[in-house]
Amino acid sequence: MFTTALISIVLGAGGAEASTPPAPPACSEQLHPLFDPGRGSGMIGDGWDGPGQNAVTIYFHMDNATNALGPSQRQVLLDALAAWAGVVQIHFVELAVQNASRSIDFLWATGDHCALEPHECGNDLCWFNGPEFGAIAHAFYPPGISNICGGVSVEPTAGNVHFDAQESFFTDPSSGGYSLMLTAVHNIGHALGLQDSENPGDHDVMGPIEWNEQFIKISQTDALQIQQGYSAGVGSVTPLEVSGVWVNGNWNGQELGTPGSPFNTLEEGVAGVPPFGGGVVVHVQAGLYPGGHVVATPCVIQSEFGTAYIGQ
Repeated sequence: MFTTALISIVLGAGGAEASTPPAPPACSEQLHPLFDPGRGSGMIGDGWDGPGQNAVTIYFHMDNATNALGPSQRQVLLDALAAWAGVVQIHFVELAVQNASRSIDFLWATGDHCALEPHECGNDLCWFNGPEFGAIAHAFYPPGISNICGGVSVEPTAGNVHFDAQESFFTDPSSGGYSLMLTAVHNIGHALGLQDSENPGDHDVMGPIEWNEQFIKISQTDALQIQQGYSAGVGSVTPLEVSGVWVNGNWNGQELGTPGSPFNTLEEGVAGVPPFGGGVVVHVQAGLYPGGHVVATPCVIQSEFGTAYIGQ
């Protein structure tokens, strides 16, 4: 039995905003090697799995969101990860914490967003300039690779993907703008170690992103290039809707929200539920969780291994 008598649950809702489509910028992102051996030449560096083509687990975290796109943005990002997992043995596992090692953090930002990513501070090439100017998104390579913005990738910045929240993205092809799916797949490619291709019209996802262009699939060229760094085959995507967020009030070790490294407060557990992840279960270890708790995030709270007493 799980006691919820003293929990107030408030479900949030996000609205949509209409905007006038801007003119397309010249490029989709601005991050590539300072000493580029050749745009479109496939992998740069060894990726997250080290030398050779290996299977690997890479974590991901959805840190914030834009209400302009609503719940569909989460599914699009999961689908974008699944697109790469369809051609290489990369196992993407969602974490309930930001800035973890070997993790792709997805962020929505505007302007000079170094407050969200301190590694970018002091470099105006990292800024987003809003509609009609510059990048619509950017991503950091795996550790050890040089980027125009932020220098050499280091943890916890390595692999992170940022979207300009002032640009017009679409998740529904019937609306105009830039495809969030194509933009996400393209920038996840960078986060995995792929360089840009400068061949417009070839339908490679690592090529230039055009206004109203839709994602079709990972092309044969894209697949062969990512397989230069990782083992060919099929990977997986494990979101928090599957694994859940875990809380144990008696825990005093590293806190990741996983069964082996749970949070030790209910507040941290609920805060670990991603934006628009309303189906996520917060698994609370049996025990006493005193004090008042207001749960303002849609989620399911479930007691494990006995009764959890909350607010008593």
